[in-house]
Amino acid sequence: MADWVGGDALYGNSPVLRQALIEAQQAFVLDVTPEMKAYLVDLSPLLADKIRLKKKLKDPRNTISPIALAGMASIVSAARWQQVTHRQGTKGPLVRQAALVKVWLWKPDCPKPPEQLWLLISREMDGTEVKFSLCY
Repeated sequence: MADWVGGDALYGNSPVLRQALIEAQQAFVLDVTPEMKAYLVDLSPLLADKIRLKKKLKDPRNTISPIALAGMASIVSAARWQQVTHRQGTKGPLVRQAALVKVWLWKPDCPKPPEQLWLLISREMDGTEVKFSLCY
């Protein structure tokens, strides 16, 4: 077994692949698209009571909503960003800013429990070129 598996968004956006890797206890870092949505809270307690969950999700005052990953970078506090050297380049170390955020992936029509993963958000030092990766 490999130390970890990496992949682009074609692989990262596949819940079937992610689940297979998790079941195999295989560490991974898989890129995902910024349009993917995730929750910042665990929905498992609400899923136990589906009637309560349906009311919560239909309530316009609902604070339990999925957030598109594209919006996650802007809500991460400045203190959570770290400077990371991700590899050596021909002109020296290549450095980015990175933050880890615990997220849950779930769709209301899905009978399976939410996927709890880490979201790695990385960006250039000037805040441009933001990338999103799911980690396990």
